[in-house]
Amino acid sequence: MLAELGLAEETAAHYQVAVGVLEELARQVISDGIRSWEYGPLRFDVQFGDPEIEPGEEGNEIDVVVGNAGTYFGWTSVWWRFSEERLLTNGQQSPGDTIIGADITLNRDRIADAARALMGLGQPLHVLAAALQVLVAHEVGHALGLGHPNEGRFFDTDADPYNRMEIDPLDPFRDLQIWPNPQNPPALLLPIMWGGLSQTQPSSLLTLLRRLGDPSLAYDDVGGRDVLYPVVDRPSPTPTRTATATPTPSTTPTASVTPLPSTPTPTNTPRPTASPCRGDCGGDGAVTVDEIVLLVNIALELLALEHCPVGDHNGDQRITVDEIIAAVNVALNGCPVASST
Repeated sequence: MLAELGLAEETAAHYQVAVGVLEELARQVISDGIRSWEYGPLRFDVQFGDPEIEPGEEGNEIDVVVGNAGTYFGWTSVWWRFSEERLLTNGQQSPGDTIIGADITLNRDRIADAARALMGLGQPLHVLAAALQVLVAHEVGHALGLGHPNEGRFFDTDADPYNRMEIDPLDPFRDLQIWPNPQNPPALLLPIMWGGLSQTQPSSLLTLLRRLGDPSLAYDDVGGRDVLYPVVDRPSPTPTRTATATPTPSTTPTASVTPLPSTPTPTNTPRPTASPCRGDCGGDGAVTVDEIVLLVNIALELLALEHCPVGDHNGDQRITVDEIIAAVNVALNGCPVASST
């Protein structure tokens, strides 16, 4: 897979690991991305090799290939057939369209560019692996019939798009209502099916990187899956191996920089003024790529602010996207000359 993406040798050299190890990792994260949707009778037999079913033919097969997908990271084509006796995963029969197969194309050029950008930002290998897993899971979600929650019509059981959806498996559509499209999701609750990440803006970069810390399905993803593939638990008279629900992002608050307790400060105590050279962590009058990477890691809470306090230009004890962008501009255009007063 990495060889087809043109990334095998480059990535192996960057992380100093064998190409064979990377190929095995790629296969594992692709499998994990596909299997992240598994629940109840919804199961996948993941195989690597040539497709058995030609595109558009019935066979309940999802093919994942590397190719060209325009400006998108991936593109999914889904094949449908109307069935009078469509059997749902809850055991009920309901006439309607049935998915008979899907073809997923992973965009070689976009994925290679994104991987190089992540390596350039100093991100560890597991972040690249999570990015590939999220991409595959996103496209498989389309193959299962899910769309983008922030585009088109958005269905939910209540007005909160980021909490757990309580779905009745015997009547999965009963409590669904159309709500305004969600915006600005919390980083750890960003749905895998969120649309537009392939054209993400700089302001979305940190949210995306935080999300890659846990590439499992979000509440909205699980809710959509449970509506289309409802499962009714049936007691068994003999011990059986039960399916484990797909793990979802925890609502446990993420670690953050805790402000120190405030103490009365004499009004005549001099306060250092912000450096006019934003992001110049080393104080040498220039901003380097290493310092940009340092700021990104502080913003992601992987490092403490003390590693580059000058990057916190507004003094709010954290590094924001705006401050990173300002540091990038300084790196490109040079530090401004400080004026004396």
